[in-house]
Amino acid sequence: GDTMADLRYITPNSLDEELDARYAARQGVLAAIAGGGVLCAVLWPSVPVGLFAAALAGLLLLSPREVGAEALAAGADGERRALEALAALPGAYTVLNQVMIPDACSSTGWREADFVVCGPNGVFVIEVKNYRGELRGSAGDPSWILHKVGRKGTPYETRVRNPVRQVRRQVAALKGHLVRLGVRDWLVPVVALAADNDTAGVDGGGVPVVPVSELAGWLLRHRPARPVRDPGRVAAAVLDASGRAVTGGAAGQGKVAATGS
Repeated sequence: GDTMADLRYITPNSLDEELDARYAARQGVLAAIAGGGVLCAVLWPSVPVGLFAAALAGLLLLSPREVGAEALAAGADGERRALEALAALPGAYTVLNQVMIPDACSSTGWREADFVVCGPNGVFVIEVKNYRGELRGSAGDPSWILHKVGRKGTPYETRVRNPVRQVRRQVAALKGHLVRLGVRDWLVPVVALAADNDTAGVDGGGVPVVPVSELAGWLLRHRPARPVRDPGRVAAAVLDASGRAVTGGAAGQGKVAATGS
């Protein structure tokens, strides 16, 4: 059989696209500021405002991306690592990414599953987290605690969303749509840690919390109560539920189009 998972429905990562758009817009604004500052300095050399603006813009151009972009970059990197791991699955497994699931219970009207993997031994809904540090938390906690060390070596902690609760809600929303489409295969929630964090301090309450380096192996070893009769049909139903449809083209190429608003 094929030695690589079916990736034909993988679409460009929206986090990468948002980062690129933010960076391009920011560079344009800062270039305009720098140009205006230089012009002011030439026309009015006795006024330091122009030089100050030029220097400020130059420093900003070399500074880290704006607040919020770091989280986007970490999310995109985590999903890339997970996709690399999932690509190692055999060809009997179909991998879908960034699956948008309509859900009236969500404040946005939808929930996003990072990955849905349809294989002969299960339909897996995977939530990817790229946390640097030591995680502590259980399935029922509103949030988990992430223990980190600052740049100066000072330990601190921050709270992060409970990924087990997230992926369970994704499963519930997707299951409702699949049942209406006649698909009743069991959905398996999984949390994948892209930074290969130690999982000793977390309790998924039945939801596996797996380092991404072990993700493909864990999926292959999973033993369901009953096998998935037709993984391809399930993948098509997931695409249908998320408003996406196959438009044709060669395998291995992203060939998914939006069919709903």
